[in-house]
Amino acid sequence: MKPEEFPSPPKEGGFGADDFARIKALLEESAFVAHCGLVLEALDEGRCQLKLPLEAFHANAYGNLHGGAVATLVDTASGVAAWTMAAPGEKVSTVELKINFIAGVGAMEGELRAVGVVLHRGRTTSVVEADVTDAEGRRVARGLGTFFYASKRQGASGG
Repeated sequence: MKPEEFPSPPKEGGFGADDFARIKALLEESAFVAHCGLVLEALDEGRCQLKLPLEAFHANAYGNLHGGAVATLVDTASGVAAWTMAAPGEKVSTVELKINFIAGVGAMEGELRAVGVVLHRGRTTSVVEADVTDAEGRRVARGLGTFFYASKRQGASGG
């Protein structure tokens, strides 16, 4: 999903500003998300867009973007997309994550965007895909993940 396809402002009766604020606040509680520099840009039911402003610490030993930074972006965008479809009290945990790295990113300037889209929401799991693009809109990675929904009484780790 392209950024311009997100409803802005949130459509009436659909996923709204209160939902965005609630999920944004929960994301901001994550020290890891803050450390990585991920920014929540758009949200709708079953969809999430994150931005990653590239910094020098995102580079690997060769000066290119570290694959772990891309994996974090994919996992978080996908997990938040799944989170938008969680029932009250449910936590979302990653069960499986696959990433295809399509193009390298050499300069640690500009930003990447990931759009996560829920493909299927079942009773206890969802399947989510995420596309990562660079500042010029070129796809640099695509991920596919499975996420588990657990109520608080089931004791999900919330990973």
